[in-house]
Amino acid sequence: MTMRTLLQPPAKIPCCSTFVKKTSSKMLTLPKRILSLNSSISILSMMLFFLSVVIPYNSQAQTTPNEAIWNGYGYSLKKVVSNTSIQSGVNFSYTILFTVPAGATTVTIQDLIPSSLNVVNVPTPAIVNGVTPVVTTSGPIGSQVVTYTLTGLPIGSPASGSFTIVVKFPEGTTCNGATARNRVGIRIGQEWFYTPYVSTSATAVDPWVVSKAILSGPVVNPNGGNCGYLMNAGTTVTYRLSVMKANGLWGSNIGQMNMSSAAVTDILPAGAVFGSATPPTGVSLSGNTITWTPNSGNLDAANPWAYYWVDITVTYPAGPFPNGSFIYNQTTLTGSICLQQATHQSNQTCIEVADVTPNPNAYFQKYVNVTNRVPGCQGFYTIIFCNNGNVPLTAFNINDVIPAGISVEKVQLYGAGVTTPVNITANSGANTIVNGLTSNWYDSGTIGYNVGNLQFAMTGSLPVGSCLYMYIYFNINSNPAGTQITNCATFNGLANGLTLPQTCTTFTVAAGSPEPCLLKDICSPQTDYEPGDVIRFRLRVQNIGSANITGASIQDILHPNFQYLGNESYYVSSSYSPPCGSGSGIPSGTTAWTGVAASHSGNNLSWNLPTINADCQAFYVGYCGYYGTWGLPYYFIEFDVAVDGSALPGVTPNNYTISGGNLSGTTTSNTVNVLVVAKFGQETEKEVSTDNGTTFASSGTVTPGGTAKFRLKYKNTSNVPVASINLVDLLAKDDGPTNDWLVLNRSASRGSQFDITYGASPATSLLPSGSPPTPIINFAAGENICLPPFGISSGCTTTSWAASPVTENIRFNFGTYSLVSGSTLREDFNVNIPLTATVQQTVCNDFAALATANFLLNGNPTAVALTPIAAAPICLTVGSAAPCCDSVKVSQYSSPDAPGCCARIESSCEIKSITISLVNATFSSVSWNCGAIPPGYVGQSTYTFAPGNCAPLDMVTCFTPQQAGVIIVNYTINFANGETCTKVLDLNCSNTPDPDCCDSIRVSQSYGSTGVVGCCTKIESTCDVEKIEVNVTNGTISSATWNCGPIPAGYVGQSNYTFVANGCAATLYTCFDAIQTGTVTINYTITLIDGTVCHKEFKLECEATAINCCDSVRVSNYSDPTHAGCCLKLESLCEIKAVNISLVNGTFNSANSSCGTLTPGFIGQSNWTFAPGNCAPLDLVTCIDPKQTGIVIANYTIYFANGDTCQKVMDIDCATTAIDCCDSISVAQVHNSDGTSSCCTQIESLCDVENIEVTVNNGTISSANWNCGNIAPGYTGQSNYTFVANGCAANLVLCFDAIQTGLVTVTYTITLTNGEVCEKIIRIECAASEKCCDGVKTERVSSTSDINDCCVKLTTTCKVKSLTVDISNGTLSSASWNCGTLPSGYVGQSSYTFAPNGCIVDLTTCIDAIQTGIVVVTYSITFENGETCNKSIELDCAVPDDDCCALVDFKLKQKWPFKTQTGTFNITNVNPASPICSITISASPSAIFTPGSLIVDGIPSSQVWNSTSIPASGTLTNPAVNTLSFSMTGNYKGVITICVVKCDGTRCCFDFKWNKNPLTDVDISLEQLDIKDKLVAVSVNPVVIDPVNNGVKYLSFGFIDETEVKNEIAEFFAISASQLGDDEYPQSLASPAQAYMGKYNAFFELQQPVSAGHDLGAFNLVFAGVLPKLGCTLYDQEGNIIYSGAIDVSVNDSVITSIEELIPTKSGMFEFINVFPNPSSDGLFTLTFATGDQNDVEISVVNTAGQVMNKMTRAISYPGIHKQVIDTQSYATGIYRMVISSGGKVLSKSVLKK
Repeated sequence: MTMRTLLQPPAKIPCCSTFVKKTSSKMLTLPKRILSLNSSISILSMMLFFLSVVIPYNSQAQTTPNEAIWNGYGYSLKKVVSNTSIQSGVNFSYTILFTVPAGATTVTIQDLIPSSLNVVNVPTPAIVNGVTPVVTTSGPIGSQVVTYTLTGLPIGSPASGSFTIVVKFPEGTTCNGATARNRVGIRIGQEWFYTPYVSTSATAVDPWVVSKAILSGPVVNPNGGNCGYLMNAGTTVTYRLSVMKANGLWGSNIGQMNMSSAAVTDILPAGAVFGSATPPTGVSLSGNTITWTPNSGNLDAANPWAYYWVDITVTYPAGPFPNGSFIYNQTTLTGSICLQQATHQSNQTCIEVADVTPNPNAYFQKYVNVTNRVPGCQGFYTIIFCNNGNVPLTAFNINDVIPAGISVEKVQLYGAGVTTPVNITANSGANTIVNGLTSNWYDSGTIGYNVGNLQFAMTGSLPVGSCLYMYIYFNINSNPAGTQITNCATFNGLANGLTLPQTCTTFTVAAGSPEPCLLKDICSPQTDYEPGDVIRFRLRVQNIGSANITGASIQDILHPNFQYLGNESYYVSSSYSPPCGSGSGIPSGTTAWTGVAASHSGNNLSWNLPTINADCQAFYVGYCGYYGTWGLPYYFIEFDVAVDGSALPGVTPNNYTISGGNLSGTTTSNTVNVLVVAKFGQETEKEVSTDNGTTFASSGTVTPGGTAKFRLKYKNTSNVPVASINLVDLLAKDDGPTNDWLVLNRSASRGSQFDITYGASPATSLLPSGSPPTPIINFAAGENICLPPFGISSGCTTTSWAASPVTENIRFNFGTYSLVSGSTLREDFNVNIPLTATVQQTVCNDFAALATANFLLNGNPTAVALTPIAAAPICLTVGSAAPCCDSVKVSQYSSPDAPGCCARIESSCEIKSITISLVNATFSSVSWNCGAIPPGYVGQSTYTFAPGNCAPLDMVTCFTPQQAGVIIVNYTINFANGETCTKVLDLNCSNTPDPDCCDSIRVSQSYGSTGVVGCCTKIESTCDVEKIEVNVTNGTISSATWNCGPIPAGYVGQSNYTFVANGCAATLYTCFDAIQTGTVTINYTITLIDGTVCHKEFKLECEATAINCCDSVRVSNYSDPTHAGCCLKLESLCEIKAVNISLVNGTFNSANSSCGTLTPGFIGQSNWTFAPGNCAPLDLVTCIDPKQTGIVIANYTIYFANGDTCQKVMDIDCATTAIDCCDSISVAQVHNSDGTSSCCTQIESLCDVENIEVTVNNGTISSANWNCGNIAPGYTGQSNYTFVANGCAANLVLCFDAIQTGLVTVTYTITLTNGEVCEKIIRIECAASEKCCDGVKTERVSSTSDINDCCVKLTTTCKVKSLTVDISNGTLSSASWNCGTLPSGYVGQSSYTFAPNGCIVDLTTCIDAIQTGIVVVTYSITFENGETCNKSIELDCAVPDDDCCALVDFKLKQKWPFKTQTGTFNITNVNPASPICSITISASPSAIFTPGSLIVDGIPSSQVWNSTSIPASGTLTNPAVNTLSFSMTGNYKGVITICVVKCDGTRCCFDFKWNKNPLTDVDISLEQLDIKDKLVAVSVNPVVIDPVNNGVKYLSFGFIDETEVKNEIAEFFAISASQLGDDEYPQSLASPAQAYMGKYNAFFELQQPVSAGHDLGAFNLVFAGVLPKLGCTLYDQEGNIIYSGAIDVSVNDSVITSIEELIPTKSGMFEFINVFPNPSSDGLFTLTFATGDQNDVEISVVNTAGQVMNKMTRAISYPGIHKQVIDTQSYATGIYRMVISSGGKVLSKSVLKK
């Protein structure tokens, strides 16, 4: 169990009788339980510091993302991560650096490694202050903990050290973007303090690909094309499905992710028959879908060579797959990668079913392989012959004529077999090399005769896909350089009917040249190296060229991280990697390489090499790599280097080169990388001299107005250099009214009682030797100043450093100077003692140091600050004005350690020397407290001892009497202040008493844990002690340590306690808490082992600590019969208002309080606030159910009735049963720092979460944060949102904006990665915040002042400062509001800003639309409270009729086969008094059209125009008074804008949609038709039976007999799509949206695509003449042809569908064909319509107001085309609607009467 206190100092600091003068009435809290730690810094001083600093520690600002540091109470802890982003599987490191203050004897540092990482190694750390660290790694992978411990550190010195943890993201299981957040903690007392987090993210990719290959069955398509294979109908095909890693990732496991639930699906074409799978494991068949789970669905990316495959056989029967079929197939790999679905498609295979015609074919090629193209060297030819036809090849011959420039040595052949035998002959068959070869591999060996030509005869059958490989090895004959040697092979197909061109290859003979092959490696390589380690490098050279290497040299320029040592050896080996030698000896099995001459200069190494012979006869092709070229000798050089003491930690590269002599250039070897690691440590010490630097000590005595000399010592105990050293000394100050703190612990006072000031005389020196650097000295004024680089930046005084001397604070900056390992930097300077200092006043002073070391962070050299370190303080005491001689006391002395005739001298002043002269005696022994005593005094009667200005002095001298009687001892004492004193003592040694044990017991004031004298005592006994009873007046014991073993608990807080020593010669240190400021009296009763009882008394001046509520709080593990299990108990002496407890890994199962009944609801919660009601004292017991076995962390925040706040943390180790994921999810309200509730909730899950859906009632989400990475935007303002966690164990905090004050209900629906779904609900009280924007409303209204109906009303609930109205497609026409007089000038504007001047607005604005359609009104509002808001509203507005405007009719026609469209625009000028002068045309998107006809007032115009303007320039020669029509052709889809420009400047614009799909409704004028003798009507009803991909969207019908078209026997007369029979269309079948008719074709568009199993509708076709032969084509939505073919129709109203299904139907055609003329100037209109039966037709004329102007019934006595004249002469000019209806069908067209 571990308890932690947050935001509190780590130790209770006792008072000091000589340090503290002032008191404070207000203090922050300290934990009571920490009072057990030793310390000697004033608690009152620390309390004064807490009064001004809220947070008593500092986390130093990070300089790079790689660093995190915590500083506090003189401790410093830093974490450095080598990489912030790295591939999974690659090692990286955490370096932990620390500093602890003087007085700390134990260091415990713990690093909980993130579960996403594996620990690879923890290198052995360095010894710290003589103590060997213990490092352990515990726990399984995924929950590993690295613990670093130091025990028994010397109490008087600070300690600093480091250790390194090497980790990696595991291969395969790490997701891309996975983050390892890591921090490190240090234990101080019972507290844990942590650095901030450093983060490293992993990079990883999905490496998997799937492929499909055809192994057998089909043959390669000899015709090429897109379909690569042919097969006969009914063939069985063998496919190979394979899953592996993609190119570039194969052979590696770095940065790759596993796939789980992997499945490969292969959907076979309908009719295909699955045969078998090899191997069958994991293969299943469902319908026509094959599913294969490779490797049981787990694709292992950690396997570099992961490859999974299965072979399947599929038969394609001839029925469903006849000749002409194309079989396309591919596979799909699906699976889960890091909880995300992954899908990969394979390549697509294609097989064409056909009668496969035997087609012999082959691949025939020849290559040459020769490294050295020099006479005397070797090479070989490769001839490859592969059957890539579709039939086996029978016997054939391959002939090769050997050119004169080479000689054949041997031949090889690969690929022969029992059915593929091969004969090899030479010299046109005269020489047989091998006959009837059936083995797969053949090597002839050396041929002993001259070969002029070679014959390879295959006498059997070479199957499809099989190959023969022929190799001809040769020597290059003597040929001049530049000779070209060409070799050709020819093919004779014999009976195969196959002819192939010969294949040739050429190489050019070259002059001989050397070619070095280099390699560098390390003998017996290690994972890492430290400074001082020895590395043995090895260089390897081979000559793979065709000429000797002569006169060359090797150069190896070592990296500065290395230091050349020598121990070279040179040898030759036939092995590419023989064992390394040792020293200068060569390895066994090698021979010496003579003639190598070293020529080195420092780290620039060079060797002059003897000749390295070429031997190109030993190989055919040279290979320069790790293995080199086998058969050639390998030449080696070995030598030693040491890692330099100043080596930069990180990866250090090194290589070498060869050049010179007959080499044409420089060749560079491979690079080897050496990982250098470092160990970091520092030591500091401060000393003082009162004799002007003659001697230095940890304390001294000074006089008022005198001087002293300080010495600051900084030692680099790292194994690498450090730089940027800064030494800072904040000189001591009188402790009041401001503060005098330790430099790095601003919670501990130094207790100084007077000021000291800088006295100059700085001096720098180095140990053990060296030329010292010159520092930059800066000064800063002020007290308790901030030191940000040291982590002191809060609760302090900001200041600046300058070169001008001030007397308070000094900094020595050594800049770039590099302090090597083991060296000590010393800085001396003088300080002044004020004249006002009084006797016995004390001043104490420390200093701090900071340095940097170089790291490689993310591969870049980076200076990183080490942890700051402070020296133990030294103290100066003002000496008495009385002579030092008065302080000297001499007496007779006897003790067990000094029995016999002895004298004792004691002095409080510094003594330079003591001369002792004896009468009647000689010296026998001497002991003192001032260090080592020089030898030589024994047997002397006079001797001078030099204590070295030691004070106080306690010296015992023992004597040997020369004769019985009195011995006279004469002392001459020379003090450090120059005073001299003489003392004389007479001893009677004839009757020396036995040692007195009680007299041997000494009591003195003691140092605390920080090295400063405190409210502590030390009692020592030289005799064995049974027990020591301690009785304290005006105080209690706070801490105790001794040399007699563990001290039982229970003494803390006691004023009387007995310590049992059990016979130990005890030395007991005890510290005390004063009850009241003043004298604390300690009475010791010592019982010795012999029964003697001794008494000692000692008095201390101590300052009392005011009661502190946080000190009174104690949290502990708790268990009793009623509270068994995992429970905690909180105790407090102060009144508590509220206690908030937040649990990590646990929920509450019970709680009880000594202050009454607790409010229910806490059970099952992980966060709860208990309200004791200001009760004191309080006992609160809470019991916990852990979510997972392990540590439960309880975070306490205590709110006291007096307003103080305190935080405590307790770790308790609890066990639990298997976790219930839903039960593990906790939801709680989040509280503010003052204990009040916020409108926020926190949901935590211990199980991995897929997503969390949040539904909010009476609120919206305002903010969100969690531990699962970045949150996608879009949640703000939502009342329902799903947060995707992707497998993270989520901890989500949400805050909400309440819509209304009251309960906000939050419902969480949590989907876990295991598929489980959980629901949690929480209700919290929230206050709604006023948002002015929420109160803005817009609505469409009608105008009250005019006929304009395009108006909108805006209202607000808040005062408005300004309001801007922006209008799209419109301008303001009128406005009204409640905010006073409207400003003028807004009418006609499309943007205007109104100024309501603080009015709550009610504004109505009306708009004139520019074009009929959507008008967008946007309001930009600025409220008086500064809030801004934007609101928009869309209005559908019409442009009022304008008698001056034109009427434009647009028709779009499309001709078979609908590749282009022709648009016709008919423009009617409704006001002839204002003629039309021009037309402008624009398209969006832009397009170019081909101009067609242009007709002005019925007369064709010859004026030039284009697709953007009519005319092309200027105006019409003859303006259009009544009508203008024009046409354009193009293949286009978009919007055409036609602007009519009248001669008076009036401009009217119209938008029309031009759709390249044939979607246009076209009116047909009877005058355009050549009516035949009769009309024939049919009704066609297609039905889709076979599946179609996208559904049928378009249909076309057309003549298919060219003879009928040529003879003009018929033409389309009318078309419609009407109801089926007498029924309405089914609701599921929408009627066609558009129709188009030409002379020989018709086209329909359906309103929605129709899929299989549905009618397309009835399509009525009317023909003038006879019934033609028709074809039908169906299209999908993209215009792709689904079906095209002939249909059978007859005149008996029965039709055959496009898929040959007979459906009888009745013709019910009724079509409104045309109105002519339109417009009409005389009011007479002729209506033309067609009927398919004898139903009457009702005709109506309706005006624009919907009023029926005329109605009539036309009796129809026969089916066919009918006309009816409508007279509107008596009607007003304007637009009317002609409406016809028959049989329930209503049709209409608009007309214009002029």
